[in-house]
Amino acid sequence: MLLREDFFVAVRASWNSKAEEIESLARQLNLGLDAFVFVDDSAEERELVRQILPEVAVPEFPGDSAELALFAHGLYDRYFRAFEITVDDVARTSLYKTEARRAQEHCASPSFEQFLQGLHIRVTASAVGDADVPRFVQLCQKTNQFNLTTKRYSEADVRRMLSDDAYALHIFSADDRFGSYGHIGAAVLVTEDDGIRIDTFLLSCRAMGKNIEYGILGWLLDGCGEQGFTRVRGDFVQTEKNEPASDFYLKAGFTVCGDNFAADLPVKSSVQFHGEVVAQ
Repeated sequence: MLLREDFFVAVRASWNSKAEEIESLARQLNLGLDAFVFVDDSAEERELVRQILPEVAVPEFPGDSAELALFAHGLYDRYFRAFEITVDDVARTSLYKTEARRAQEHCASPSFEQFLQGLHIRVTASAVGDADVPRFVQLCQKTNQFNLTTKRYSEADVRRMLSDDAYALHIFSADDRFGSYGHIGAAVLVTEDDGIRIDTFLLSCRAMGKNIEYGILGWLLDGCGEQGFTRVRGDFVQTEKNEPASDFYLKAGFTVCGDNFAADLPVKSSVQFHGEVVAQ
């Protein structure tokens, strides 16, 4: 067997339904259901997962074992191929194992507030450089749940913005007492005649649920204020998958402004971030 136990982030082996176990894994790993691919040789099990969890990808399994090799190659090409491997990709299994330990700590904590305080989260904010471009693009392309506009910027798009003084691109990494989250956030700010516009703001699934997004936004707004700006607008485009981000700006102290949101600086958020954000 080529696969060993330490290759797996989490294992489920029980009499529960496959759909229940996939939902359990999604909660444990803090992942959206659209990040899962369910492979099973039972047509009944595949159809059940399709009906209960339509977000999960369920490829057809070959009836002829002679087609298994071709099937495996097809799975890789369709769902798992990466044209460029980033540092975060290499560390992904370790990162998700660490997230599973955080989930266990959350369950054992007397309250959510105490859980967050005990994590000692530290977010590092960096201006995007050449070495960051592949991961920045990957975040733009793959992040769905907490992605305020879901703009799928390519490498050419990012390099064009980096050469334009009107744009400020930031990438964010985080760590806590359990270890690193890797690069988990990205933002694009645009200077316009009437102030700053947040063109893109996103956070990886594995960092959600810890109020990190509010800490990052607070850091961005502080920077806007230090530059002399008094008003910030935030773009939001509703999609089928970004419901978790739909009330973000309102909780952060923004108000509805036309089709988007705006705030006069300084802004008071109703959600507290228990950690620190530092610039690199």
